[in-house]
Amino acid sequence: MKKRRLHLISLLLLLPFLSGCWDVKDINHRALPAAMAIDRADTGDYIVWLKIPKIGGSRNSYIIARGHHASISKAIDLISSNLDRTVDLLHVKLIFLSERLAKNNTKEVIDYALRTREIGNKTKIAVVRGDMSTFFESSHKSVAGSTSTSYDNFFSKTSGWTPDVVRSALWQVYRGSRSDTEDSLLPIVKRGESTMLFLVGSCLMKNEKLVAEYTPQESLIYNVYKGEFRNGIVQTLDHGAVRLLSADVENDTSRKGKQPVLHVKFKVKVTTLESKAGVTDAMLIRDLKMIFKKRFAKLIEISQQAHADVLGIGQHFRHHYSNEELNTWKDELFSQMETHIDVEVTIRNRGLLRN
Repeated sequence: MKKRRLHLISLLLLLPFLSGCWDVKDINHRALPAAMAIDRADTGDYIVWLKIPKIGGSRNSYIIARGHHASISKAIDLISSNLDRTVDLLHVKLIFLSERLAKNNTKEVIDYALRTREIGNKTKIAVVRGDMSTFFESSHKSVAGSTSTSYDNFFSKTSGWTPDVVRSALWQVYRGSRSDTEDSLLPIVKRGESTMLFLVGSCLMKNEKLVAEYTPQESLIYNVYKGEFRNGIVQTLDHGAVRLLSADVENDTSRKGKQPVLHVKFKVKVTTLESKAGVTDAMLIRDLKMIFKKRFAKLIEISQQAHADVLGIGQHFRHHYSNEELNTWKDELFSQMETHIDVEVTIRNRGLLRN
């Protein structure tokens, strides 16, 4: 009997430590933004927008909430204080940064997104050209009629993504800002006249700042070099157009004294989509080789002038230089790099046509 009482008393003493789920908030009491936009006011304060789908509303209904404060976390806290639900950032798929913010400095934004631990490391980041308020509060809808989630579809390989669009996740941007041999590349978009987004190109980020740009055509070659080609269409001057079916890239590195030397070989397989009368395969192959060589050389030239190795070429030279020498890769070695480009083209088929 005495033992039974002791057991009962022990169980009662343990009750306060059984926390259970007392601090869990029901999903119906949470606001789950799908996208976030951040700009910086003339005063230096951050302006934060959240696109929040309405729970229980129609399929495409949402609200735009806006906060304004010297810190991003407080701006979001102010948004939350004006809602009847707690803001939960776990479902944010895209973070839009204004071009003004990207040119100024994005370090505080990237650091906040990682430190908060509410935003996933795979969240995509893009730079917006033009007025951020007009862009984010636009009522333009996607071709499917949806709104906030379509931003994610624009960068999704299973939806509307094309290899002209650069895709960069939060962890890649952070890695680029800390690496001695690699920087990051972000897509630039603006509000479309009849669509939600219009692709402008991509921007080179060095030390958390926008320093140069690629066009969409140059961004396509960047994606091919990085292994993200997926059926891209390449115009072969005035002779026609081909679709990329597969692409392999071989990098051979060496050094002349202290100067790095890069030999790049593209091996691409294509299918003919369009060709003018009298155009032969040899003419298409010649044009395609010229396009690849010219555009990749332009990528290297822009990167070297900006001292931003967004292609991650420095990674291939790690066995040629010491860690102390690689510390100067972006500012000294990379700008001195000599590049040789070779392109091998195979036309695998011509669709259902015969020459």
